[in-house]
Amino acid sequence: MQKYEVLVFCAHPDDAERHMGGTLAHLARSGRQVLMISLTSGEMGTHGDSVTRKQEFQASAKVLGVDGLLMHFMDTGVENTRTGQLEIARLMRAHQPSVVFAPFPVCGSILHGVSAHTDHYTTGELVTQSILLAKLAKVDATPPHRVEHLLYYMLPPDVAPNVLIGISDEDLRVGMQAIACHESQLASYTGDVPLAEYLTSVRRVQCRQYGVRLPNGCHVAEGFLHLGPLVLRGNSLNVLFGKV
Repeated sequence: MQKYEVLVFCAHPDDAERHMGGTLAHLARSGRQVLMISLTSGEMGTHGDSVTRKQEFQASAKVLGVDGLLMHFMDTGVENTRTGQLEIARLMRAHQPSVVFAPFPVCGSILHGVSAHTDHYTTGELVTQSILLAKLAKVDATPPHRVEHLLYYMLPPDVAPNVLIGISDEDLRVGMQAIACHESQLASYTGDVPLAEYLTSVRRVQCRQYGVRLPNGCHVAEGFLHLGPLVLRGNSLNVLFGKV
């Protein structure tokens, strides 16, 4: 199987684009090999159907410049089972990513409430535990693989990101174009918050809030929670000197 530096897991075909589309565009434009994986085809959504959403997912991946993979989990029925963990662990062993993105794996909190879609946080739980299995030699016949970094997106309002990725206007434009591929889902943005505002304000980190100065050309960022301490070594130290 092809190796990918980055695997991005989501529960439904448009989840990753909505919450980290700018980052996906940035990674692809930077030459990273990225595989976006949706556990379900979103067949239980209010809008669209399984066939349509699969087509939209692949069109979106093409716009972003990443590859896309749809798995067979049931929409609204994603479960954190041993079977599911092993299946995802095998993907990690096959594709050997250094970095994995997944939805935040907690249902809610006092501030967040219990409004989070069960598929979202269960996907986060499933991916987190799959990373552990992927590195254990005896759980499967395939060679083990250690994922270096796990970053969570879809953070609740009371969880501050500890990683901010600056999004250029071009990255944001590509991210919005990718979401536009999910035409069947655009009806969900007909409420009080237009799509553009949702992407640039509601779902993006205004970095002044954290006292962060972004690189030139970046006005907003997408925020993530890195699991565990971020250890820099070798060439990765260049990030401290503005060389990455």
